[in-house]
Amino acid sequence: MWKANPRGKREKAHTQSTRDDNDTLQVTCPAFPEVTTFGADEREAVAHAVSAIEEAIAVRISDGDPLPRPVARLAAPRRGELWVRLPLLTALKVELVIALSDAGITRAELARRLGWHREQVDRLISSRSCLKARPGRGGFR
Repeated sequence: MWKANPRGKREKAHTQSTRDDNDTLQVTCPAFPEVTTFGADEREAVAHAVSAIEEAIAVRISDGDPLPRPVARLAAPRRGELWVRLPLLTALKVELVIALSDAGITRAELARRLGWHREQVDRLISSRSCLKARPGRGGFR
């Protein structure tokens, strides 16, 4: 999980919730400075934050940029702090990318070790290739 905190002083990890001029809640994520999103209420803001964080992860993976390490939630959120839980598949891909980086294993090396084609490893790691449930069909696409 990554901490996402509503707009406030950017240098602090814990900030106060604020509403903008349109009376919407703005959310940023210190681990991903490129993430800024809004919601009419906390529920909507968290849903948008999850999507924005997933997109930031996908871009960083695609560009080969390092990913910040997830942090464990040790206590209840403080005032003005929101915690978001990423979908399991996204979280697993993040852990895989971090583990490969820590071990100094490239995608090409992983493909060689697994006996896979490079494109298969790219699909495995790509956050944009997550399975999505198809509503009302009981399957995946």
